[in-house]
Amino acid sequence: MAFYIIDFFLFAIFAYLYSKSDDISMTMCLKIICFLIIFLPAACRYGIGTDYFGYVRHFEKINSGNNLNVEIGWQFLNKLVFFLGFRQQFVFAIASFITYFAIMRVSKKESFFVFIIYYMLLYTSSYNTVRNAISIAFCFWGYLYLIKNKFILCLIVTFVGSLFHSSGLVFIPIYFFANWVRINKHKTLFISIIIFFFLNVFDLTEIILNLPILENFRWVQYATNNAYNRQTVVRTGLGVLLRWITLFFTYLLIDENECNSKEFSSMSFLFLGLWFSDILATKIVIFTRLKICFFIAYLALFKLLSKETRNPIKILGRLYCVIQPFIFVFLINLKNNENEVIPYAMFF
Repeated sequence: MAFYIIDFFLFAIFAYLYSKSDDISMTMCLKIICFLIIFLPAACRYGIGTDYFGYVRHFEKINSGNNLNVEIGWQFLNKLVFFLGFRQQFVFAIASFITYFAIMRVSKKESFFVFIIYYMLLYTSSYNTVRNAISIAFCFWGYLYLIKNKFILCLIVTFVGSLFHSSGLVFIPIYFFANWVRINKHKTLFISIIIFFFLNVFDLTEIILNLPILENFRWVQYATNNAYNRQTVVRTGLGVLLRWITLFFTYLLIDENECNSKEFSSMSFLFLGLWFSDILATKIVIFTRLKICFFIAYLALFKLLSKETRNPIKILGRLYCVIQPFIFVFLINLKNNENEVIPYAMFF
């Protein structure tokens, strides 16, 4: 547990220095250091991450000529590593490289908050759901192209991500809407209320899982597994309530008037996707996987939180938005060893 906490603080320190650096050479050095701090532990790990040995079996089966029901991008990566004569450990190294490379595409001035929220919410899970981690990173990269009005590149990068995990396809229609439709904060909050009402008054989980358009999505296929197709256990509900309060507080903390209208609207679409999937995740376990895909909404939110401010209320608000996931997500997940990453171990 201590390993990841130390690694996080090292990453946070260098990410802050990187975001504030004005010297070109120093900026590049700091960016490389930030990358290496998260890349090297992921690339050199051995036997950690819930699905680590499952991915090792993928490598063996794919290169033995056996049919395996996984996305073409993942098959290609495994075959490439085998063709080059490398061991399966290089699959994890290359997967880690392209995942964190995509996350690093965010601009320097907006990088600090994006980097640390990524580490807190998604870094250790990237040791487990390797394919989905690639897909999430590329979908976020696609989002960065979307808000820069590079829609074709947005679609290409997002589609490439879906070649590693089909869940990435969910974002293509969302990005189409975000590219052509604008929604403001008031409309977003109104739609949020409607989503909450409908999902709690009507049981739509089975209808959603049986939609023909979703039948090829892997997280829907998992729904036939009793481990996933079961009710989510919600004890007191305080944890869920705190998570939802933090999500809406973060959204409300962003001043719409200080943002580019397209970026704010695009972020709002992702926010609604996260809100929708989070409500479903409190009902059926399988939707937790969909919710994790929409964690890129947090990256989009924290990107906008990066704008400089001297308002003490906003500063305190941002501090809360960082402390809450650090304690109640990052530390608790480590304590419970959610992704089976403890103790850390290397292949040499």
